[in-house]
Amino acid sequence: MNIPMSLQIKQGESLVQVEAEVYPFPADLQDLMPIIQSISDDLVNIAIRDAADENKAISCKSGCTACCYMAVPVSEPEAFRLRALVDEMPEEQRSAVQARFSSVMDAFQNTGLLEDLFQSPLTEDDIPKKMASLHAYYAKWQPCPFLENNRCSIYEERPLICREFMVTSPAENCSNIQGEGVERLLVPSRPARALIAIASQQKESRQAVLPLIQILEWTSEPRAPLQQNFAPEWIALFGSALQAKADESMKYLAGVGYPDPQGPV
Repeated sequence: MNIPMSLQIKQGESLVQVEAEVYPFPADLQDLMPIIQSISDDLVNIAIRDAADENKAISCKSGCTACCYMAVPVSEPEAFRLRALVDEMPEEQRSAVQARFSSVMDAFQNTGLLEDLFQSPLTEDDIPKKMASLHAYYAKWQPCPFLENNRCSIYEERPLICREFMVTSPAENCSNIQGEGVERLLVPSRPARALIAIASQQKESRQAVLPLIQILEWTSEPRAPLQQNFAPEWIALFGSALQAKADESMKYLAGVGYPDPQGPV
């Protein structure tokens, strides 16, 4: 029997609540991705509703792919889950996806961008360099390997950052490399960053976040087994991380903090 769980997240003066059902067994975060994805989708839908209350509509639509050329950060459990997804594809599709991964990785060889983007600690002084790296990555105009015919071929399994990356500004503005005229949907709890936070706490030697385009290469190397906790413990940790990210967002909006530009911004 699954255990019902309720996560409450305070965002300024607002309190949002999402529900989940979790099996009472040990699991690693990779196994829990469907539940984490569902929680993320609920939080994004709440943010969409709040934006609508301010007369702001989501302009993203099928076939709009500017964000599919951006640097996409994924956590370790997402990397392993996406690798498993590729391995389970029919041979023809799998070969095509693998070829696209190889092609995109070749485009970034010897550029140093992949190392600069995600692997150094972030301080306020790092922000200009981080933003420059993100812009340089985008300028290479390399599509996500999962992009097929201007559609996401793994839409139901897309990373958390892709699920929360939406805009209320005109869709055509998204192709502006400097992000001018782009207004992102505010999801204060930042599910993608919350997942990265708890995944990176497993072991200090673990890589907290890596570029999506690097997952096949990274998961091909031998890795120690992922840590297991009882599933409700993981979801409770995820809830705590969501609250921490919401607190950071509120501080930034109040002018007493700085943004975390890891991943698309």
